[in-house]
Amino acid sequence: MKILFTLTAFLLCFGLAAASEESVDKELYKQLIISKAKYNSLVFNGEVKKIYLLKKGANVKISTTLYKDVQYLIICAGDFDAKNIDLKITDFGKNDKYKDAVSSGIIQTMFKPAETGNFIIEMSLPDDKANKSKAWAGILIIQTSDIGSLLGN
Repeated sequence: MKILFTLTAFLLCFGLAAASEESVDKELYKQLIISKAKYNSLVFNGEVKKIYLLKKGANVKISTTLYKDVQYLIICAGDFDAKNIDLKITDFGKNDKYKDAVSSGIIQTMFKPAETGNFIIEMSLPDDKANKSKAWAGILIIQTSDIGSLLGN
């Protein structure tokens, strides 16, 4: 519940007004609920790390510290016009740690770094035929824990 209130506060700060931006907002909420069901042993114990909204042809690079043995749920989702979102995670040595392998308007991935360090999380909404001209997409990065680890298992 805490995570939804935090997410709402972030979204209200951005003052979403356009219909396509509202669609991204709804899709991110939907994917958050689906992720909770998919990974039912997860506890969302962290705050929303970042949220960005992008128009077609744009990309964002998020520089952030991620911690060893901490799981991060990363959700990228677009409105109905976004059919191809790209996600890549690299360390500061420019070594790829994750790269999505399919063209999709939705990406849900769990990322657990082997070492604490600085990472670049890059999401893009390419200017290609798959994405319509008014496409929008957003990204959430949420720190999670496995229920077993919280119980000492």
